[in-house]
Amino acid sequence: MDKLDREILFHLFKDGRSSLYSISSKLGLDYSRVVYRYNRLLREVIQGFTLYVNPNLLGLRRYYGVTDSTCPGSTSLEFRCVEGYSFCELFAREESDWLLFYFPEQVPLNPSKVDLRLISALREDPRASPSQLSRHSGIPLSTVKRHLRYLEGRGLIRVFPNLRDSNFLLFSVISGSEQVRYYLSKYLLAEIGLGDASYFLCHSPSVGELGTISRKVRELDNQAKVLVKDYFGVRDYYVNLLAIG
Repeated sequence: MDKLDREILFHLFKDGRSSLYSISSKLGLDYSRVVYRYNRLLREVIQGFTLYVNPNLLGLRRYYGVTDSTCPGSTSLEFRCVEGYSFCELFAREESDWLLFYFPEQVPLNPSKVDLRLISALREDPRASPSQLSRHSGIPLSTVKRHLRYLEGRGLIRVFPNLRDSNFLLFSVISGSEQVRYYLSKYLLAEIGLGDASYFLCHSPSVGELGTISRKVRELDNQAKVLVKDYFGVRDYYVNLLAIG
């Protein structure tokens, strides 16, 4: 992969439903060039896309934990790093030898039938356009657009690309420093609040730059943890819940 491939992947990680028109506009590139690179990434790097569903949308609570063992079965989102730690988002509280455990304030929701039908359609095709989702689900297009704006705007759904082995370098930082947050902004893919600290999922253009980032983060916050990805995965834990709904 070259710099352009990584830039396209960066935008797909920030928003896996982002259109290629939108990505080409953000990169200031011709649309056909982005389409060509995207199709090549699909053949060589991207192994499909996965829908993430925030447990709160399905009436469940979220828990976050860092462990030096395997994430438990009730995990909805997992980041495993080469240092031997795993960051887990859980949809049920589980006892374990947690190195860090956080239960944020939250209000579980009661999903509508439209939400459940949209989730089912998105699970089949996470990058489907609103018009495709409308045809697939039988929901009026205006209703699909309204619900998507709400679900995406509230962080209740998100789409991530699944990558084959590649040199797209992911890393995460756990820190409570505002200076670290500001410094990481250009690398940031996602942020999860953990009370007095935050978990930052980021991308580095190269191993060399990751070394520079790591040193700078620790200079700004000597308590910060910098973790390099070994595995990143989203689990479709919600399939049985959709069947019940």
